[in-house]
Amino acid sequence: MNNYKHYLQSDHWKKFRKFYFARKKPKGCQFCRFRDPLQLHHITYERLGHERLEDVVAICDSCHEEVHDLHNSGKSKNLRAATESVRLKYKLKKKPKPKSPLIRTSKGKARKRAYNEASDKRMQMDDDFVNAVLRNL
Repeated sequence: MNNYKHYLQSDHWKKFRKFYFARKKPKGCQFCRFRDPLQLHHITYERLGHERLEDVVAICDSCHEEVHDLHNSGKSKNLRAATESVRLKYKLKKKPKPKSPLIRTSKGKARKRAYNEASDKRMQMDDDFVNAVLRNL
């Protein structure tokens, strides 16, 4: 672990980190989207010192700690699996529903929804008319 801490202070790592953030330009944690200061998390240590962009992911302190806690607990078979588990946890969380039915939707979907609502109202009016006629017979 001392070698790893020493590596994180190396010029190579500092250049790689700078390159990663310049290339990927993450807007927030890749898992929870929190805009906390980001850390580069190694998905694997296989190419340590010769990392590829896909060997690391930018995540917040909280998610980084969660990945390593899961990995250190022995509940995941390796670091890659622990990373994927935490990523999926946030991906599968339910997203909040929009306040208005027309928010976060394309114009086509909004038109289709409005058409379907109008059709439902027309059908209800037709049913009411038919029921009124039948009552008067």
